[in-house]
Amino acid sequence: MAHSFKVIIIFFIILFLFRILGKRAIGQLTNYDLANLFILSALASGPLVTESLGLALAGIGIFIGLHLLIKLLGTNHRMQEYIQGKSKMLIHRGKISEENLKSARISLGELIDELKRLGYTNVADVEFAILENTGQMMVVPKKKGEASMVKKVSAERKGREIALPLIIHQKIIQENLDYAGLQMDWLMDVLKEKGINSIEEVALVTMNEEEQVYIERIKE
Repeated sequence: MAHSFKVIIIFFIILFLFRILGKRAIGQLTNYDLANLFILSALASGPLVTESLGLALAGIGIFIGLHLLIKLLGTNHRMQEYIQGKSKMLIHRGKISEENLKSARISLGELIDELKRLGYTNVADVEFAILENTGQMMVVPKKKGEASMVKKVSAERKGREIALPLIIHQKIIQENLDYAGLQMDWLMDVLKEKGINSIEEVALVTMNEEEQVYIERIKE
């Protein structure tokens, strides 16, 4: 009976903890999220193999406190990148970044295989390929026919480039900000002008060559 009582208590504690941790699909979990799940599993299983429910509850309490503290610190962009990792631009305007491939510990063969899995058989067809901190790859293709063009006068290309993504799925693409010579403060000011106070509200932000910004909010 005592064992069943502990199982019921732990069930409701875990249910409560998952509400705190937030809702994410397995494919969206970062290294930080996975670490949370492993620690939570270890803490929750403790009372089932020992007699000390109190120690397990104390451990879970410390875990909750640390998690909330890290979430608070995570409002700082640099701290968030340190904790959850940073998205990496693997292909930028059709050119493979060997430096970022090396940093992400991905071989050229693995990149090609992933592109094929996503339906791209030629790197020349890809405008951007971004490895998110969840391990998933986001690909922006070139405009139809652009990959096969050999020469184009710059005047003809003006305004025809694919817009540069600045935020994708609540994640700031710092490399694109740097490429465009933009600052984080500028980006946040643009969002505030649209009544957006947090990056968590944003699904996508892009900017074209004419510096026109497109913003798509997350649909509730």
